[in-house]
Amino acid sequence: MKLSVFTVIFMLVLGSLPLLAQVSASFDAEDDEQRFVEMSKAVESIFQAITAINQLAAADQVDQGKIDSLNAEKGRQADEIINICSHYFLCQRIKLPFASKREDAIDRYRDQLDNIHQLMRAAMRCKMASDLHDAETLKSLAASFKEAYKN
Repeated sequence: MKLSVFTVIFMLVLGSLPLLAQVSASFDAEDDEQRFVEMSKAVESIFQAITAINQLAAADQVDQGKIDSLNAEKGRQADEIINICSHYFLCQRIKLPFASKREDAIDRYRDQLDNIHQLMRAAMRCKMASDLHDAETLKSLAASFKEAYKN
């Protein structure tokens, strides 16, 4: 009898492990700051990749393999920014204020949504093109979103 009770408990614990693995860490300022650091690194990688692509494209002998590699890296970094924006900030952190909240809370919410939407669109533009102006815009929008989110 003891063996079957132990087996049942073991199976219940073992069966719940996948559920426990999906539980996210507590959401606090450190998590937010870590996401902003990750986005900042991705923005810098995109900026460096675009700079290198433009230099390679202007060279006498074009190294298409290197350009393709840099384009792929630029795309991965843009996807990383979009994933952080959508999966972390939009799905978990930015929340619609309740009706009882003040009007300034609703304005803050709208400002955050506007900023994050522009940031995601800028990341997509950087993924699809190699214009330094787009990378500078992305950097500016990342800073703008961080400010809107923290206020």
